[in-house]
Amino acid sequence: KLKEKMAQLDEQKQIRLAIDAKLNPQFRRLEEIIAHMPEEEKAFEDALKDACIYNVYIKRYSNLFLLAKTKEQLSLAEVGLAISESMNYLRLRGVTTALYWQSNDRVDASVCLRMYAVFQTILELHFPFLSSLSIDLEKQGKCPAWTMTMEATKHFSVLDQVEETEDGVTLCIEEKREGIRSFWRIAVEGEAHDPA
Repeated sequence: KLKEKMAQLDEQKQIRLAIDAKLNPQFRRLEEIIAHMPEEEKAFEDALKDACIYNVYIKRYSNLFLLAKTKEQLSLAEVGLAISESMNYLRLRGVTTALYWQSNDRVDASVCLRMYAVFQTILELHFPFLSSLSIDLEKQGKCPAWTMTMEATKHFSVLDQVEETEDGVTLCIEEKREGIRSFWRIAVEGEAHDPA
């Protein structure tokens, strides 16, 4: 029994270390925000809203990661719920949001993790400058595709921020800009077979 308990504790430690490694940039940014909370009320509220955006990603990614450890496939609805919660906090910042994500299709767990991570990468680069964000799951099944359209006062390319292949998942990202609007179409290519 002691060996079983020790093995279980070691597995839990390995999971914590893996989550910490994946989420280290968000943990650091959250700590930075909290350590430098402004005293002026409006600035304090804005900083708190920013902290909530990082906090929800940490929570939701961790949940998806834990699910991925026990299941080879997850429902795309899980990713939709995670994105929806992030978008709720964006609305608190005055950002107009729309999410069209109706799917219970099951895909490799690593695909779900990658989809949410790419969403967060795009969001983190832009959320201080955002006025609107719309996300549409346009292709379901084992190789899903979705679009993100945003209006922002500043725009950043994500092509150099996102690895094409990571954790066994290959993405194809199209990026366009027109005035204050940025557009991404993100598609999973092939099938991933190595859940996180």
